[in-house]
Amino acid sequence: MLVLSRRVGEEIVIADHIRVRIASVRGKQVRLAIAAPESVPIRRLEIQLAREEMGCEAAPRTSLLGDTLRSKRKLKRTELRLAAS
Repeated sequence: MLVLSRRVGEEIVIADHIRVRIASVRGKQVRLAIAAPESVPIRRLEIQLAREEMGCEAAPRTSLLGDTLRSKRKLKRTELRLAAS
């Protein structure tokens, strides 16, 4: 395993097409911003392990939960716009 030190705003590049940027650090929590092609699945390790344990097939990068959350955000923005009118 390669271990690198990076500061907020700095990036690493993996295989010429995946970029990982340190977005922020708060205490022991590090937020990462990951830019990768749509064909590259990106999951937290605990989610990947659970999927493997359940025998799930590879799923597309966007999930039903992600779609639901995006829809709720769009609805909330629309409600805010209507309230401001």
